[in-house]
Amino acid sequence: STGTFVADHCSASHLQGKCEPCKKGKGFTAHANGLEECLPCRQCKEDQITLRPCNLTQDAECQCKQGYYCADEDCEICQRNNQ
Repeated sequence: STGTFVADHCSASHLQGKCEPCKKGKGFTAHANGLEECLPCRQCKEDQITLRPCNLTQDAECQCKQGYYCADEDCEICQRNNQ
């Protein structure tokens, strides 16, 4: 389920697999999955502010600080506004 990863897969004897929760602030999963580890949380950069911190089911959301703008759709790079 969301917010978890597969700790133990189903075995040949049809035992149910085991899921473990992601570590808060370290990883997340937004959908039911078969991942063996959670997806890493995004770390906002120095020229960004955190709009939403990472939780078990959603990645962090970052935004450029005032005076900067996102140079790409994922907002990986902030560029200074030239005024």
